[in-house]
Amino acid sequence: MALLRGINVGGTHSLPMASLRETLGVAGCDEVRTYIQSGNAVFRHDETDEASLRATLEAAIGETAGFAVPVVLRTADEWAATVAANPYAGGASSGGD
Repeated sequence: MALLRGINVGGTHSLPMASLRETLGVAGCDEVRTYIQSGNAVFRHDETDEASLRATLEAAIGETAGFAVPVVLRTADEWAATVAANPYAGGASSGGD
């Protein structure tokens, strides 16, 4: 999964998700899906080196968008571990009551 930093926020650095999906496809990503205008995308890619994949995606997205876009990558296993470690999963309150 890729999380794009600083796009579609406050009316600046606009990047339509259709353009993002197309760009990721051209960059070798398969099964690309995006979530609303969030800049979040789920995909498959054969590259196993995270730094190399991040550089490839940042270059491709930057060329499409016309501005630099930092990309944060996480694997499905990393997301599963994050969800499993969620301290609020049981519906605990924030303590501000």
